[in-house]
Amino acid sequence: MIRSPILVRQATLSDVRSLLNLRIQVDQETNSMLEAGERSHDLDAYTGKLAELLEMSNSCILLATLQEQVIGFIQGRGGQFRGDLHTSMTRRMEYRCN
Repeated sequence: MIRSPILVRQATLSDVRSLLNLRIQVDQETNSMLEAGERSHDLDAYTGKLAELLEMSNSCILLATLQEQVIGFIQGRGGQFRGDLHTSMTRRMEYRCN
């Protein structure tokens, strides 16, 4: 059996739909993030937010992909001031190869 590797790469604007869908799924599955229904499903609005984050030199989103499907992410967003703390979002993913 050939196993597909999980790849990690930086997000791009072309990932906007997959990333928004994954964030909505995380919101529905957990109680540590936004509650179901609190996140906007507006793709255009999220595209603008993602573009802004990707342009920041002290911020990034890394995606975990399996066979080109986004299965997880981690985000680091830097502040605008020296004293700002960085924040991050993570999603725990389990994947088993049989």
